[in-house]
Amino acid sequence: MKALLIGMGTIANDIRSLLENRAVELCGAVVHRDTDREADIPIFRQERLEEAAERADVIVECAGGAAVRAYAQRIAAIGKPFVLTSVGALAHQPTAQALLDMPDLVVTNGAIGGFDVLRSAALLGFDRVSITTTKKAPTLMQDWMSKDERTRLAQLPAGQTARVFDGDPAEAIEKFPSNLNVATALAWATAERDLSDGRISPESLRTSLARVRVELIGNGSDDPTFHDIEAAGPAGDFTFRISSAPSPHNPSTSALTAISIVGDLLDLAGR
Repeated sequence: MKALLIGMGTIANDIRSLLENRAVELCGAVVHRDTDREADIPIFRQERLEEAAERADVIVECAGGAAVRAYAQRIAAIGKPFVLTSVGALAHQPTAQALLDMPDLVVTNGAIGGFDVLRSAALLGFDRVSITTTKKAPTLMQDWMSKDERTRLAQLPAGQTARVFDGDPAEAIEKFPSNLNVATALAWATAERDLSDGRISPESLRTSLARVRVELIGNGSDDPTFHDIEAAGPAGDFTFRISSAPSPHNPSTSALTAISIVGDLLDLAGR
């Protein structure tokens, strides 16, 4: 099976390493702008997306939410299986509408695990769903914050924590866009598959996004990022804590993201 990447950053490099000597071959990568980065696969500018996709069996996005929003209509029109990594893009309604109509959309778990049991439990629905992400405090600083807020996060003493945000993914996308993927992925996993073929409609995803509560905690200690997930409904109560190792190419990216994508690709190759 041949896969076309959209993006050539940290996640793409991790995917390339993990796919060595496996049943999936990378046939190229689409980038937004010219790059002089050395690569052992063909590189295409975004204007040539459709041409590049002709040689691929599956398209894999690892370029960020802005790229998904920009290319969603074109990707949907190509009609090939599509692996979505920047799940937060589904919180953007026009993008969700385009992608959810695709019969072969694969929404990767990314940096979060335990979603298989949540997808099963979603058949009976959920009463509440929440995710609390705890990160090094300085990484949560945003340009819109006041000087005092940024200083507080930058100088938070070791052993102390500070709540930075409490709301739903729709609010989080405006204030903390880089932290939205995990919250939207959780909404996806806990949404009702309300269409006859088992897919999720845009309406069902909107309902699920509104149900998820997102909390961001700044940690003054130099601990790794971790996510606490809780969900409760007729099928039971579920609690997960996920703390994955960083990517060997970039400590700010979870290694589990590329691992999850490669797992999805191998599943597709084995069908």
